[in-house]
Amino acid sequence: MNVGRVTEILLKERFLEVIEQNYKCAVVFDKDKLIGVTGLWFCTRHYVGKSVELDHVYISEEYRGMGLGKQFMDWINRYCQSKGCNSL
Repeated sequence: MNVGRVTEILLKERFLEVIEQNYKCAVVFDKDKLIGVTGLWFCTRHYVGKSVELDHVYISEEYRGMGLGKQFMDWINRYCQSKGCNSL
C-alpha cells in the first residue's frame, strides 16, 4: 500500500467521494480565518439507532484554552440532536 504524499487532485477526488457517504464537515471561523474543524460521519447503529462519529476535531493552537473547543462541541451536540441522532 502506498501512503505517500496526498496530491491536491487525490484530495479533491476523496472529498467528492465522502460527500456521498453521509459525511459533513463543521468549521469554526474567526472572521475569515479558519480556526477549527471536524468531520461528522452519520450512520445507524443496531444498538443505538441514528448516530454520529466525530473525526479529527481540531482547534488552532493559538485559539486553544479559550473555551472554543467546548463551545464547538456544544454546537456539534445540538446540531446532531437536531438531525435526530441518539448517540455522539
